Amino acid sequence: MGWPETGRGADPGKEARVFEGLGTQRLLALFFTGWLLFSFPLLGLWDRDATLLGVPLFPAALFILWALLIATLAWWMEHPDQK
Repeated sequence: MGWPETGRGADPGKEARVFEGLGTQRLLALFFTGWLLFSFPLLGLWDRDATLLGVPLFPAALFILWALLIATLAWWMEHPDQK
C-alpha cells in the first residue's frame, strides 16, 4: 500500500473519476445554491422593517436559509443514491 501513481505510469482518467457521480453533483449544486442565496442581491430581498414571530426578518431569513442548507446536506449524506 503506497501513494497513488503520478506521472507517466498513472492512469490518465483516474483523477477525472473523483468528480463522477450524482452525490458530487448534488454537493456542488448545493454549494452554488448557498453561494447565490447568501450573495448581496438576494439577501437584499430580506432587508425589510418586518418581523417574523418578533424576530427581525433579515436575521430570521438568514437562519432559516442556513438551516435549510444544512438539513439538505444532512439528508443527502444520510441517504446515498439507491441503485
